[in-house]
Amino acid sequence: MDARIEELERIRHDVDAKLAEVEELTAELARRRFESGAGSVRATVDGQGGLVDLRIDDDAVGPRVAHPGQLGEQIVAAVASARQAAAEENARRFQPVMPGMFPEPEPERAPAAEEDDDWDPFYQGED
Repeated sequence: MDARIEELERIRHDVDAKLAEVEELTAELARRRFESGAGSVRATVDGQGGLVDLRIDDDAVGPRVAHPGQLGEQIVAAVASARQAAAEENARRFQPVMPGMFPEPEPERAPAAEEDDDWDPFYQGED
């Protein structure tokens, strides 16, 4: 019975240590800022993906813009880009701590080989 209690205490200690590590990492990432790439609309999010800043250059609005709807699309794209950067960093940082929830990314695959230019989808085996 004592061995089981010792094992449970060890497990509880391991869980508490892992929880403390997750809490520290969560707090650290929440303080970080992630920005979308260059452009006339730039978004900044915190480590949890919350929008903290949105910058729109003067050239994104006005008579030179082809359609006002484009500004909305640019804002959505900038926020999505910043959130993607935050999500990728979160996954990268949490993966060693919680590998079951953040699996290793799959390696990039080589592009498919070029198809034969002479390939005919209607060819039925007769010349």
